[in-house]
Amino acid sequence: MIAKRPPLVSVITTTYNKFQYLFETLDSIFKQDYSNIELIIGDDGSKYFPKEEIVSYIADHKRNNIVNTIILHEEQNHGTVWNCDNCRRHANGTYLMGIASDDRFIDERVISEVVEFFQNTGASIVTCRRQFVDNLTDKKMALLPFKRQVRWMKFYSNLVIFQKLSSFCFLTGANTYYTKEFFIEMGGFDLSYKYMEDYPFFLKILRTNTQIHMLDRVTILYRYGSGISTISHKKNKFRKELYDDRIRYMEKDIIPYMQDFPWWRKEQMRVRLRRFIMEREGNSNNSFIVYIKLFLFSPIGTLVQLWYQISYKFGVSFFKK
Repeated sequence: MIAKRPPLVSVITTTYNKFQYLFETLDSIFKQDYSNIELIIGDDGSKYFPKEEIVSYIADHKRNNIVNTIILHEEQNHGTVWNCDNCRRHANGTYLMGIASDDRFIDERVISEVVEFFQNTGASIVTCRRQFVDNLTDKKMALLPFKRQVRWMKFYSNLVIFQKLSSFCFLTGANTYYTKEFFIEMGGFDLSYKYMEDYPFFLKILRTNTQIHMLDRVTILYRYGSGISTISHKKNKFRKELYDDRIRYMEKDIIPYMQDFPWWRKEQMRVRLRRFIMEREGNSNNSFIVYIKLFLFSPIGTLVQLWYQISYKFGVSFFKK
């Protein structure tokens, strides 16, 4: 008797202009012990997209566990959100697992154990942990979410998690997975955003009172120092558009839903929105001046905001694993 294949898993990696780590990402997919993987690569208008080189590398290095390959390439850049959404709508898998083109699955059991967790829990969406590694040295740094945040996901209500996530996004789409059925049911990513697909998606999910299941397992090695979150200081069109997204999620996905927030968190939200507006307009290149102005606007809100930012930066930089 021929053994029945397990459910198809679509592993999705999106690209734009940078390809120096893509083959490491692909190798980490090929090494998976899961036997039914669909590989999707979606490029969002790169000036030079090495499709032939990628196709050749896949043909030479893939194993029998890669049962289907889809390569999508757009001539024009649409933004991260559109690209991620488009790839997922082309996916045929029961489960959708994204992995950034500069990240790697941490070991060969990732997909197998994530699928097993889906099946054992009946979850629609599962988030895991990521091991930060220095972009230049590959030295291991912190594990995120932090342990306290893992406990939040396991034991707190969606209402409490929504409030905490509104203060600071401690989850990431880089190691959060879901069923294709759930993704379609939720309407996919919000295309009014250009670069932030995961944060508004998480907030929307929590508002529907759907549980985001926590699998306390590291799934990816996450390069720190080259992504959206670490280059937003640059003075260019990208910077402004990124801040447009940040202002949009404050005004659209957080502030209208603050009725149950404690007063000090509401103050933090006011400060956070004001900070984004100030930084988008470039009113000051000096963070100290920005926070002096914010402190005069709302002392408590500014102190709360600073606490979240400093604890994150300190945790990533100094809590080595």
